Amino acid sequence: MRRIRRGRMWAVVGGVQPVTAFVQGASPFGVLQMVGNVWEMTEEQRSPSPDTFENYNKKLGFPVTAADRWYATRGLSFAYPQLQDSAIYDEALNPIRWKSPDLGFRCVKDAQ
Repeated sequence: MRRIRRGRMWAVVGGVQPVTAFVQGASPFGVLQMVGNVWEMTEEQRSPSPDTFENYNKKLGFPVTAADRWYATRGLSFAYPQLQDSAIYDEALNPIRWKSPDLGFRCVKDAQ
């Protein structure tokens, strides 16, 4: 693993880190790990392209069908050595059954 800096954020490329690993990169509101630690699964359902179907069925060996529910995932994971400055815009689609150690979700609470 190697440590790199991206703007206000420090990253350890090659592994998922605890949310408290980079407290010096907290937002002005004290929020930690807003991008980059794991892919974030969202509640946005989308339809996959034929290329996405092929990628899961052939390249990954994970059988999917048109009946599967697909969700947008955003961010990027430190597990990928090609960490991008534009990670906040990166997006992928995953079937709800897909599991990965670098895929998660964010718990949020209304400030009101």
